[in-house]
Amino acid sequence: MTQPNAVWSLSGFGDEIDPDPAIQAAALLALGASHIEVRSAWDANVSELEKEAVERLKGIFDERGLKVSAVASPIGKVDVSLPVEHEVNRLRQIISVAKGLDAKYVRIFSFYRAEGQSQEEIRDAVMERMRALAAEGRSQWNRPAPRKRKGHLRRYAREGAGHHGDCGLPGAPGGVG
Repeated sequence: MTQPNAVWSLSGFGDEIDPDPAIQAAALLALGASHIEVRSAWDANVSELEKEAVERLKGIFDERGLKVSAVASPIGKVDVSLPVEHEVNRLRQIISVAKGLDAKYVRIFSFYRAEGQSQEEIRDAVMERMRALAAEGRSQWNRPAPRKRKGHLRRYAREGAGHHGDCGLPGAPGGVG
C-alpha cells in the first residue's frame, strides 16, 4: 500500500531575525520557509500597526512570494482580572491586521492568573473572555457559531484555563471552531 506524502508549509517568526520585515523575509526564504508568522515589524507589535504599515508589510511579503501563516497577537497575554472589553478592543485591531495580510489565523493566549490563584478560581473568567474573543472573531470574519464543540470548551476549561500556552482564534477562516 502506498502512503501519501505529507506536505508541510514551513513558517517562522521573523522578528527574532531582525526588526526589518525585508530582512525577515529574505532570511526565512533562504531557510526554505514559504510562510511567516507576524508578531511585529519595524519594532512595532501587530497590535500597534497602522493601516499604512500593514499595506507596506503586505507589499514586502507579496513581492517576495512569502505568505502569512498567522498573526501572533498578544491577546490573552494579560491578567485575567482585566475587563473583558480590554482584549476584545485590542482584538479588533489585530483582526484588521490579519485581514490586511490575508492571514487565516490569529494566535491568542489564555490569560495569566495571579500567583497563588488556582485554575478553578479563574475558570469562569477565562471562559467568559474566550467566548467574547470567539464571538468577536466570528463577527469580524462573518462566520457562524461553531456546532458540536461543547466538549472542546469543557476540555479547555478543565485543562487549559490559566495556562500560558496559545490557541487559534475560533472564527478565523480555517481556525479552530
